[in-house]
Amino acid sequence: MLIKDRQLDMEVFKSEYQNWDWRKVPRKLNEDIKEFFFVANYQDDFRIISVKIRPSMRMALTESFKNRDLNGNEAPEGTKVPNNKFKYDYGSTVTVLIDDNFLDKIKEIAKTPEANTIQKVSL
Repeated sequence: MLIKDRQLDMEVFKSEYQNWDWRKVPRKLNEDIKEFFFVANYQDDFRIISVKIRPSMRMALTESFKNRDLNGNEAPEGTKVPNNKFKYDYGSTVTVLIDDNFLDKIKEIAKTPEANTIQKVSL
């Protein structure tokens, strides 16, 4: 678990973050100012991890566990699940400050998208 007692477990985080799919996402504020967000996603059979690092050096990390009930409980081992009771994702989010050293490591492993694939909606 990455988040324990509403705190980021640094040892677990440091051992896993390089395995996630990191991307560098540009944000253009005007002609002179272009900032970057760094986002990461990871998913396996048991959990979903989503990370966003803002230009303000704040990192929001969400860890969700799959196949839980509305209270976050797992299905007991070897039991049949009635009416898809354990069909929810359950998790938590933590926000932490990062430093320049950590951001430099993320910049090394982050992929830059080849084209801007963000759609614009106008109603």
